[in-house]
Amino acid sequence: MYSQVYLDRWKKAVSSASYELIKYIELKYQLEEQIKEELERVIVILSDNYSDLDEEYMRIIKDKIIGACEFVSYSDAIDFLSKEDSSLGTSLLLAKEFGYYIEDLDSCILAHLLLEDALMYDLEDLCSEVALELNKYLEERLMKNCNVET
Repeated sequence: MYSQVYLDRWKKAVSSASYELIKYIELKYQLEEQIKEELERVIVILSDNYSDLDEEYMRIIKDKIIGACEFVSYSDAIDFLSKEDSSLGTSLLLAKEFGYYIEDLDSCILAHLLLEDALMYDLEDLCSEVALELNKYLEERLMKNCNVET
């Protein structure tokens, strides 16, 4: 069972990744037909095999996951750690894997590493959810264009 913090951050990652991908594609491609085709291509890849996604698009998604994992408040971080890793065993192991020294750690860093690890573990599902968001956007865009043309 996922915690509310995890679910909230999942939604934030999906939403911000979808938004950034749309923005990037709209800037990269000028013509409406090109934008539509690229969105459709990205949706298929995200739905079928996200590992085939262009490096730049994957970087956008991973950056948004990392951004969604930020903890500003020590109390929020401590609350998350107490519910998800009360012994701190997993988060300390992650910190060690990333080359942190014990004196450089605090609850925000540990909580961030733990949440990022969980979201990256679920990257395939997260990418499928981004594909659904992009598909909704594409449908709305097509409907809007149909209404403009009539």
